Amino acid sequence: MSKNALYILSTLFFIGCGEQKDFVHKVELAPINTNGTLYYDLYKTGIDNYKYEFKISTKQDTLDVFVVHLNDATYKNIEFNVKENRDTIFINSNWNLGRYSKLVKNKMVVLKE
Repeated sequence: MSKNALYILSTLFFIGCGEQKDFVHKVELAPINTNGTLYYDLYKTGIDNYKYEFKISTKQDTLDVFVVHLNDATYKNIEFNVKENRDTIFINSNWNLGRYSKLVKNKMVVLKE
């Protein structure tokens, strides 16, 4: 195989890989009335950068809720508090992460400070 072909193949491979992320841990936040669990998977995505993937798992499947990107200082000091009120799940944080909301299986999930 020529050097040019090898270079092109390796470049395409790295472009196709997308975002590099290393799994750190999974944290279950709260049980949900619908026999599910609200949790997040934490990934390290670079030097001092982290990605929180919030999800709801049930016996049937896992549903993506939203993704939040944080830096190292926030990652080390963040806390979450979950409250469920009828058809809404509130995720409160001690840091200002912005406001995210998504309708998941007839429940509104809201992340706020």
